[in-house]
Amino acid sequence: MNDRGLSVLEQYNLKVQKTYRGRGSLICETDQGLKLIKEYNSSKLKLAFQNKVLKQVRKSGYKKVDLILENVEGEIVSTDKDDVPYIVKDWFDGRECDTKNEKDILSAARNLAELHKVMKVIPDVQDSSSESTVYNSDLRTCQSGPMGVNVIYNDIEVEFEKHNRELKKVRNFIRDKHKKNEFELSFMLEFQVFYEQGQEVLHMLNESNYAQLRDNCIKAGQVCHGEYNHHNVLFIKEGMAVTNFDKCGYDLYIGDLYNFMRKILEKHNWNDRLGKSILEEYDRNRPISSDELMNLYYRLSYPEKFWKMANHYYNSNKAWIPDKNVEKINKLVKQDNFRIKFLNNML
Repeated sequence: MNDRGLSVLEQYNLKVQKTYRGRGSLICETDQGLKLIKEYNSSKLKLAFQNKVLKQVRKSGYKKVDLILENVEGEIVSTDKDDVPYIVKDWFDGRECDTKNEKDILSAARNLAELHKVMKVIPDVQDSSSESTVYNSDLRTCQSGPMGVNVIYNDIEVEFEKHNRELKKVRNFIRDKHKKNEFELSFMLEFQVFYEQGQEVLHMLNESNYAQLRDNCIKAGQVCHGEYNHHNVLFIKEGMAVTNFDKCGYDLYIGDLYNFMRKILEKHNWNDRLGKSILEEYDRNRPISSDELMNLYYRLSYPEKFWKMANHYYNSNKAWIPDKNVEKINKLVKQDNFRIKFLNNML
């Protein structure tokens, strides 16, 4: 992004005092506080839902979220003279959650529980006979909506089923290669174990009451952040702020806890004590039901990191595989024993 994005601030009656660059954005000190500008080329419908959620969160008393600002015309997307679309949102001066600091980690878990208490937006229920389209924010697909409700939601069954298909696709691609590099040989050697884990998780989900839990959470208006991780949790003078709700949608609240725990525990070699501490800290502030705990178990049981590695390989330049990728798959295999041990002690 270049500085020309600054021109859109004229549509917000903001006076810029200082600017500096963020990740794919421009951060501005203005007469109305810190603001962030970035290009936006996704769905306006999705963005409107995101802002509806953020307004509800603020109305409920949780103020430190990056609300998208409306321009003088009441629009949340503004275009510059070259018709490049931008959004402007509130921003915060702070540091990201330190994944090596247990105090930070537990504070972020507690903060997530507090956020979930106010992340509720009851969907508009339509006539069940009417056409209902659901935009799934993670899978980028359209599906028929449950209960005749037009909502943005995540279906973990559909997601894992898609991941399993993609794993087989990568396996078939590598299998048909005449000459395989070290990474590809390692992948083929480990494929069956991780693929069977994925299939088993999907079977457990199909046999569980997940579909009912998902529909109930939509009825109750339970909205997840969608990408709650250490990058999007900021420690500021006034406490904590949460940013980047781009993937928010209806889901079991445990979906956010899963994303947070998986990222943290991968960095801590699935430390059993730390994992239990995160669960206890969240549960102390928003009690976890037995159904939610079981669903969290299913999600953590899916070999997500193996799928991510396979997906990254398939969508990258296969003519040159960095040595680091070989190291990663070898590390993953060793670390998976700790993940299985953590899961065995979880319930």
